[in-house]
Amino acid sequence: MKGLEDAFTILERNRVNISTVSEWAQLMEYPSSAYFSRRIRTRYRKPPSKLIQKAKLDLIASLFIKHPNEIYFFIAIESGFANSQSLSKFVKRATGKTLTEFKQGVRNRSEKSE
Repeated sequence: MKGLEDAFTILERNRVNISTVSEWAQLMEYPSSAYFSRRIRTRYRKPPSKLIQKAKLDLIASLFIKHPNEIYFFIAIESGFANSQSLSKFVKRATGKTLTEFKQGVRNRSEKSE
């Protein structure tokens, strides 16, 4: 069992492959995803599912910045989704925005930080 201080490093390195708390817990070598979830919630005051969601959104945003002219299917595959429809549904559930709106927001934030 790895220490919680390694949790974000493992999530960051595997964010393409981690979609569930169970997958994250397994990579952390926890015997139970429920136990892992309780420990994460206690330590970081957020549910692990929200932390996974944020890591995925950060990955998608970075891909939009690196590859601004790529089709959505490319972004979907690179971020661990089966297709652009799955990616679109994830972004809509997580942000309330369409994929196009999310991409535009990423572009706007990127331009402001330059």
